[in-house]
Amino acid sequence: MKIAVEPLRSTLGVLFSSDEATDLLSLDRKEVIEQFKSRGLILFRGFKADLEDFRAVTARFTQEFMVHRNPLRKHVDADGTTQTVQSDRSGIPFHGEMYYLPDIAGPYGRPDIIWFYCAQPAAKDGETTICDGVEMFSALDDSVKALFLRNKLKYSHRSPEKFWKAIADNPAALMNKLAAIAEVSNCRLDSDGTLLWEYHVSANSRTKYGNQEAFVNSILPRSDVYRITFEDGTDISEELRMEILKTAEKLCLPLRWEIHDLAMVDNTRCMHGRRHNDEKRQIFVRMSKANF
Repeated sequence: MKIAVEPLRSTLGVLFSSDEATDLLSLDRKEVIEQFKSRGLILFRGFKADLEDFRAVTARFTQEFMVHRNPLRKHVDADGTTQTVQSDRSGIPFHGEMYYLPDIAGPYGRPDIIWFYCAQPAAKDGETTICDGVEMFSALDDSVKALFLRNKLKYSHRSPEKFWKAIADNPAALMNKLAAIAEVSNCRLDSDGTLLWEYHVSANSRTKYGNQEAFVNSILPRSDVYRITFEDGTDISEELRMEILKTAEKLCLPLRWEIHDLAMVDNTRCMHGRRHNDEKRQIFVRMSKANF
């Protein structure tokens, strides 16, 4: 068994590679955890992992799996914990997974780890893009950094009935649960059954491992189910969005997929996105709370 471990960037990411059909489950769990805590991203390559290996490896480091409610994701497992990525072919800007939601307990909370498995890479492009939120916070212009330190974000949600019914039998139960969260306000039900509510949170957060300041949020993607502004309702200008995007692109680490690759991404430290892709690309994802 021959395993090589080498950095992907000076501070972000590490590659575990094998030139043999080594079982991923035989890797030293302690070393994987130490590298993940330190580097924020692990790419496993050359292990000839299949989808069953993906399920087994992810379970080894998981306390609880999360389920994404986006209808553009298809469920691969009966329990919904293995899903396709968003099924359209467009690019997706950098974002922290589920950072538009409060970090609640249960299967619809915010994951610590995003797991990716490449069953088939795109014929062209299709990279998953990674940006270190710790580096991002340091790299932002001082005036931009000060702006986000002074002002929280507000995600104004419009949750259609089909969404909230996936996690609650009736709106009253869900509204009571949301009302108990300090960062949530103005929770109410519209006449058409849409649940309206606001989530207030900083654009920065602390990493799970190392307790570092990281710029991780969902400012850049557009959404039909929530609107993002500053806490006072002021719009985040297109100019500001572009400055954030340009800074993130300078720091971007693109994962150029090979068949059977598996990646482990720290969602408390890294934002991720993707380049546009083609119909050949087939990536599966799991999201979990870490058991370490």
